[in-house]
Amino acid sequence: MAAIFTILRRLRRQVSLITASAAAVAWQIATVADMDERMMELEMRLAFIDDTVNGLSSADTEISRRLDRLERAVRDLRSDLMNMRAGLGSDTANEPPPPHY
Repeated sequence: MAAIFTILRRLRRQVSLITASAAAVAWQIATVADMDERMMELEMRLAFIDDTVNGLSSADTEISRRLDRLERAVRDLRSDLMNMRAGLGSDTANEPPPPHY
């Protein structure tokens, strides 16, 4: 009988170790699956961020072009205004008074 109890105790220990090992393996599998899921989520976020950065870069380029055109237009308008003022004459003292005087 004592031998049977000894064998049963050994079997319980082995079952306990196997159960602990199975639990550890299950945890590792769950951890790997969780890590795969997290990796996929991070890859999707990275793809979205990359797309957003490319879109912003294109928008920045377009805004720079528009700003350059507007600066050129303002420079041309200033030049035209200065030419018009020079053509009209800047000395108002030599002008006759308006007709209503």
